[in-house]
Amino acid sequence: MEEEIFINATQSGCRIAIAERGLLRDIFIERTHNPGTIGNIYKGKVTRVLPGMGGAFIDIGNERDAFIHTKDVLNSASVIFTKENLKYTRRPIFELLHEGQELLVQVTKEPSGNKSQSVTSNISLASRYLVYMPYSSQVVISQRIEDQKECERLKDAILLILENQDGFIVRTAAENVDIYDIHKDAKLLIDRWSKVLDKSKKAISPSQIYKDLPLPLRVVRDTVCDQTTRIRVDRQETMDSLEGFIAEFIPSKSKILELAVDEEPLFDLHKLEDQISSAIEQRVPLKSGGYLVIEQTEAMTTIDVNTGVFVGRKDHEETIFITNLEAASLIPWQLRLRNIGGVVVIDFIDMENEAYKEQVVRILKKGQQADRVKWNLSQISDFGLVELTRKRDGSSLISVMCEPCECCRGRGFVKTADTVCLEILNEIRRRAGRYKEACLITASELIVDELINSDPNRIDLLSKALGIEIRLRGEASYNQEQFDVIGISI
Repeated sequence: MEEEIFINATQSGCRIAIAERGLLRDIFIERTHNPGTIGNIYKGKVTRVLPGMGGAFIDIGNERDAFIHTKDVLNSASVIFTKENLKYTRRPIFELLHEGQELLVQVTKEPSGNKSQSVTSNISLASRYLVYMPYSSQVVISQRIEDQKECERLKDAILLILENQDGFIVRTAAENVDIYDIHKDAKLLIDRWSKVLDKSKKAISPSQIYKDLPLPLRVVRDTVCDQTTRIRVDRQETMDSLEGFIAEFIPSKSKILELAVDEEPLFDLHKLEDQISSAIEQRVPLKSGGYLVIEQTEAMTTIDVNTGVFVGRKDHEETIFITNLEAASLIPWQLRLRNIGGVVVIDFIDMENEAYKEQVVRILKKGQQADRVKWNLSQISDFGLVELTRKRDGSSLISVMCEPCECCRGRGFVKTADTVCLEILNEIRRRAGRYKEACLITASELIVDELINSDPNRIDLLSKALGIEIRLRGEASYNQEQFDVIGISI
């Protein structure tokens, strides 16, 4: 299916949208003040070894130390594991690392909430056609290349250039590519790794040794394919860097690169802004009249499927089946668009027909095959649930564009006015002995109105019972849950 790439670059950051037939499929956002770090390589120093967590913290020069798990510490299974009675047992972290030890690591996950960056010492370097793994001896061909003869051709091409038991992953973009171009990519990566090693030997930890490509070049490198028909850029500086990059690595796509000179903003012109805004909403409408409710939490993402206003035409079971089928078709698109990773639980509407269940899962799997990120998918359980895991690939869209609400602190809801009023009155009773003559309640105007109008007598009754005067003051800057009770003199 034809796709277009739109690149909006400003002083504050860069946004890249990929659309299929005008529908937003992927969105990449990077802020100037908070650039991405995935793929960057650092020379770090171990600050804490935590046997109970099976990992260690490493200072790589950022605000927070990065975390490395035992499985990511070394690259050879013979070193990480010990063989006992024909079984491999993972060696404890304190045998692998010690405080003060210097280590070359690569960022694999951005920080999220209270979690630090994740790093690995199993470093890899990516190019257009290959991923170079200097500490591996494997040659892996992308599973998306289905032609067996092509797989053998690519594997033979890599075996010709392997040095010192190095490893490579052959990416999907390498399919049917000339061997010369693949060897050129391999040489580029091997030379790049040699420079990384040389720089790391001279560097003092903590320090950055290697930085991955800027976002526009990275996205073009990883996503441009035969189906890409247009790349539109709205900034000359970005255009210049892309022209040189595409001419060197993807010359066949040089003609589809163009500079947008329209007066209207690029994303507005192609109706992308509204689609981006919709991609962070919890509720997603289905064409039939049903809808999805997508809720992201720290532990997992849940997706609830509802019939909404859709009443169907024949019977109840068919109505449910049509809604679930439509949901199964849309969910992979939404997960990719929102870049949701980790555990996902889908609550389909209960179906009794086993054939219907199988068809819903089949549609879900079909949508998953188009995703660039790996999934693991279960069958529908007796409770109508489907569990899946989607590999985390950077930060989710909502975590990039949003932050927890100051009022509800991320709960997604606020206490009712009546609840806050009760809390205020309880606070006055609790601290009554500290007020000599009077107390002043400062709260939002809504809460003050509730205290006065819902039960006009309760403030007077409490005032007489405690023997103090109670005064009220509405403050426009206070949110619904915020209040202060202080003692004052009359």
